[in-house]
Amino acid sequence: MGKKVFILGDGGYDYSDAERFGTLVHLTVPTNAKWDIAAIFDALKEGLEDAEPDDYLIVSHMPSVVAVATAIMVEWFGCVNFLIYRFDKYEEKNLILDNV
Repeated sequence: MGKKVFILGDGGYDYSDAERFGTLVHLTVPTNAKWDIAAIFDALKEGLEDAEPDDYLIVSHMPSVVAVATAIMVEWFGCVNFLIYRFDKYEEKNLILDNV
């Protein structure tokens, strides 16, 4: 399928530039769960089940959602690839925490 770009919530932004990095995948975290980290974890674990080590997370949602998604990706792969919107385009930033 190729690389995927996981959008952690629809913030009403134009994500079209992120398509340069892969197929956009919109994940939905229930808004009533915004203070419930366990519910966020459950929603993201299911939404990210098809993630691969070279996929991306767009950093544009509530910090708790980004933190949980990051933790999931690092637990599964030892790294996470972010797309951060800067200067009218998305830039790739990588975080490698693999202990191997």
